[in-house]
Amino acid sequence: MCSRHGSGRWALITGYAGHPVQHCPGDGARGDHAGAEDEFRDVLPHLERTLGPDHPVTLVLWLSIAREMAARGDHAGAEDEFRDMLPHLERKLGPDHPDTLAAAEWIAEYTPLA
Repeated sequence: MCSRHGSGRWALITGYAGHPVQHCPGDGARGDHAGAEDEFRDVLPHLERTLGPDHPVTLVLWLSIAREMAARGDHAGAEDEFRDMLPHLERKLGPDHPDTLAAAEWIAEYTPLA
């Protein structure tokens, strides 16, 4: 469980505290998937710049963006995001890591819907 120490995008960063970003309560948890996606997209460049594009926290946020896209019905866009991130996950986390396997599963799930 993460605690929120702020609001909006900065709560996502300060709330990490060793736990994946997707576990932090945000707009998506309240049903506003477009709002959550926007917040995550606002934060992503900051994480890429400070932690690097292949840092596990950055990758988890990227996963969260794709999940929010799928949740709001953009299956083709979500599939593209999952496909783009899969090589990064495989390289950084390994092919058997749960997040890597989840991304591959999501690709398989969303491909017929795209």
